[in-house]
Amino acid sequence: MKATTEPRLRRWCSYASFTVAVLLVIAKASAWFVTDSLSLLASLVDAVVDVTAALVTVLGVHYAARPADAMHRFGHGKAESLAALIQALLLAGAASVLIFDGLHRLITPQTVAQLNVGLGVIAGSTLLTALLVLFETYVTKRTRSHAIAADRSHHLSDVVANLAVLLALALTKLTGWPRFDPLFAIAIAIFFGWSAFKIARSAADTLLDHELSIEDRRRIRHLVEAHPAARGMHDLRTRSSGLVQFIEFHLELDGSLSVQDAHTIADAIESTLKGALPSSEVIVHMEPAGIRDDRLDDRIESGSAP
Repeated sequence: MKATTEPRLRRWCSYASFTVAVLLVIAKASAWFVTDSLSLLASLVDAVVDVTAALVTVLGVHYAARPADAMHRFGHGKAESLAALIQALLLAGAASVLIFDGLHRLITPQTVAQLNVGLGVIAGSTLLTALLVLFETYVTKRTRSHAIAADRSHHLSDVVANLAVLLALALTKLTGWPRFDPLFAIAIAIFFGWSAFKIARSAADTLLDHELSIEDRRRIRHLVEAHPAARGMHDLRTRSSGLVQFIEFHLELDGSLSVQDAHTIADAIESTLKGALPSSEVIVHMEPAGIRDDRLDDRIESGSAP
């Protein structure tokens, strides 16, 4: 896919997420008002979080698409991870409130009214959310957007949560037992909490400059050391920011090489790495092989790295 198409696709996906979230808030608020169902309230609260999160995603994707500038020379890609972290915090807060209310209704049960209205709204919401998940899956595969991936993960949990609400309302209608509603609401809230944890962990890895995967690092090392002029490498550092992977390392070369020849070798290795990782930015520090200087690898191994 062309690079110019990816930002447009991410923007359209974020707009779709926001539009669907607003529609679901209106529908679920109307249904909750007439049913007073706690499990439906859980779904409504989640939809309200979705609106806020979708707005954050729109802003995050828009800001992350900005090119590097004088004050942000690494670009703005981490804005997407920040948007994902905000989503996780909102979802965790909603889960806490729902668990508290669910425990209260287990002690003091309340009757759920107009169950058919609730069932119809939740069924329609489930279908609409499932269609949105399919679209976000497509966009995530094409763009590798962190914010949209987080939004997709959350909407996937919405589908499961909506199915749980459907089951809660159906069991309540069939049996007349009022505690099905708060029990399912608590279960949904716990599921929200787990989803929030996974989203936050992924976003935090990017914000805290977590290294690329072990497989990617091994691949980078293999490609560098495969060059016939490379005498070794050390102090490999990697991180990701939005769609870009930053790769930095010290390249050991024959000390008798001219600066021009060393530069040509480094350029060839950079080209190889960018071919293997198309969205990467590569920084190479060249030095004579065999010298022993202060190395990050040694400091990390000894536990003395700052």
